[in-house]
Amino acid sequence: LTALAGPSDAATFAIVQRLFSVVPMGLAMVWVPLWPTYRDALAAGDNDWVARTFRRSVLAATGLAAIAGACLALGFEPITMFWLGRAVPTSVLLLVGFATWCVADAAGAAVATFLNAAEIMRPQLMVAAALVLLGLPLKVWAASVHGADGVILTTLCLRMLVNLLPLYLFRRRIAAAIWNRT
Repeated sequence: LTALAGPSDAATFAIVQRLFSVVPMGLAMVWVPLWPTYRDALAAGDNDWVARTFRRSVLAATGLAAIAGACLALGFEPITMFWLGRAVPTSVLLLVGFATWCVADAAGAAVATFLNAAEIMRPQLMVAAALVLLGLPLKVWAASVHGADGVILTTLCLRMLVNLLPLYLFRRRIAAAIWNRT
């Protein structure tokens, strides 16, 4: 980002990213204990509990991340004044982009926790490969054309199209594979 959009854009992006990364890191502490719990429930054949908990965890993840992301976006100026001792000029698009990224990342982490517990790795590996292969050239292009705003928007679009949308579209097949296994 520094080479393509300049050090000012890169510095702003880094500050915003650090602040908003508190949300997925905090929520990760909730998902980590679910992994072995899902495994135990799947092994015991308690599919109703698994389905109910999975649904609730995804809803909780998106809801909490949306609230936290909105609070950080709306309070960005006073937060950075307190944190850094100065205002950090940034675009509304960058703040909204990172607030939305919090929601997408939280939903993805909740889903990944379940998929890991259910030993569904192939779709996750395919998504990771696609994100890397598409992400690097698209983010380089976005940074050179649109700066920091372009990078977060590209990250969001890729996350939605390459990760969350396929998982949503194939949710019934994934669920059937899990339930038929037990």
